[in-house]
Amino acid sequence: MYKIFEIFDKYKEHLILLIYLLTLYLSREICLLMFNSFDSPDFEKYFDYIRYFYSESEETKLSQGSLYYALQSWAIYFYSDSIGEDNFIGLINKSVQNVNLVLFLISQIGFYNLLRYFKFNKNSILLTLSLLNFFPLTIALRISMKTEILVLSFLPWLILFIEIFLKTKKYIYLYMSIPLLSIILLSKGSSLAIVGLFLLIVYINKIKLIEKKQFIVLSIFFIVISSLIYTEDSNINNNDLLTPSHEEKYDNTAPFSVIYKLEIKNLVNTPFKHNLSNSFIGITLLDTFGDYFDLYWNNDASNFFKNRKQLIVYNSENIKILPTYNSQLKQITVYSSASDPNYTNSGDFLRDSFSWILTLLFYLLLFKLFRKKAQYKKYLIAPFVGMLVLLFTSISGFPVNNYDPMVSDTYKAFYYSYMVIIAFIFIFSELFDGSFFKKLYFVPILLIFLFILGFPKVHSNEFDNKVVQMNTYSELCEVNDFLLKTLDYPDTDCSEQINITNKLEAKIIGSDLKKPRLNIINLLNAFLTIFIFGYYFYNRKKIFNE
Repeated sequence: MYKIFEIFDKYKEHLILLIYLLTLYLSREICLLMFNSFDSPDFEKYFDYIRYFYSESEETKLSQGSLYYALQSWAIYFYSDSIGEDNFIGLINKSVQNVNLVLFLISQIGFYNLLRYFKFNKNSILLTLSLLNFFPLTIALRISMKTEILVLSFLPWLILFIEIFLKTKKYIYLYMSIPLLSIILLSKGSSLAIVGLFLLIVYINKIKLIEKKQFIVLSIFFIVISSLIYTEDSNINNNDLLTPSHEEKYDNTAPFSVIYKLEIKNLVNTPFKHNLSNSFIGITLLDTFGDYFDLYWNNDASNFFKNRKQLIVYNSENIKILPTYNSQLKQITVYSSASDPNYTNSGDFLRDSFSWILTLLFYLLLFKLFRKKAQYKKYLIAPFVGMLVLLFTSISGFPVNNYDPMVSDTYKAFYYSYMVIIAFIFIFSELFDGSFFKKLYFVPILLIFLFILGFPKVHSNEFDNKVVQMNTYSELCEVNDFLLKTLDYPDTDCSEQINITNKLEAKIIGSDLKKPRLNIINLLNAFLTIFIFGYYFYNRKKIFNE
């Protein structure tokens, strides 16, 4: 046993790097094989941006920043020579997830540098990022076509540049932060409110450190860039970022009681969709590590949901019999009334229970760390800023009514996911920064994440074929095929991309796919960020030695 620890200690840096790369690879391929992004929330709605950039319409009538969707449009154009009716949906799905993967990697590099700036150990950072690869909220971000992933990609860099300025008093880093800040704030109304309020709370007492002249120049720089982006996006949308339009069912305000109301019996016994729609706390507990609204891995159209191996099954027969265990199937059968909600949600009970328990433990760790670590406790409040904004807008109706009392989906953790992730990386980097045995927490947490996401699976011809069909669109199809065959999946013909669905009526196919329109200001700002990152990495060694 001692020799094992000795070997691990000798090669731990290489081993942990391997773990990171393996989890990154597996998470990417699992997302592609298990979920079609066409099934993600509001995909049809935001596909209007793609139609706009391909000149299918002259306006979107939506109210978000256009940069993210421009990037998606250009990524789709990359496949213009090979796209057709049979593979259109498969290639678009891959394109969406590839763009999201690149943005996710930008965020991870940012988080790595931010944590190193705060003197965290490299190994603890890589373990944290490995866990982040499978954190349910990041999976949701990576399989959706929504701007939150763009906010996540630049947010750690924004924080890092501000922190470098506070330490070095070099104004170049504040100027470097302005383009990033403009992109983040103008991506969506919610990111404007959440990130804006967070920065105000965290850094308001630091403004006095900025010289008056520099403050004026920085303000003008920010106003000019933001105004140009805002004007361009408003022309594309023919709508205003601050006055989004919602369906009629959202023309309500939430009661104040939604803040504190919680039926613990429902949370413990029936933690399922709509059972806690009148409780912000209940929704938060179930949606932070879970999929309370059944939009992602609980979406019955996704491979995440299909063919889950159920560890606990409910049976309506012989309701007086005690639970039984089948050693061959490795399954517990609980006998219950067919009217029991757990019976109709057979198997999901355990996954949803893990979700709220993990959320509870997460926030308990957060409060514990908040009391101990003064250096970065300001970042631990990030999730609460997101919660505060959602509660304020839903209760006050400002700037517009945005609350459906039947489901309360205004309170999705997805909307402030980037704030939860900020707290996540500090909490787990601190946890893994301890002894070797604390690093072992990584394994059970990762396994629970996989369980929540719908693993392990049971085989069936229909399911196996769907997984193989999705694999034909992967750049790593041959590697995946080797691994899938070890799990008893059929062979994949990687030379032929199979039509995975016929549900979308798409006009932009094959020869009709021309170069997307240019949103010049947004794209120039995006190119500017590339130079900003280049400058940072050129000076990185000097920064970290100061």
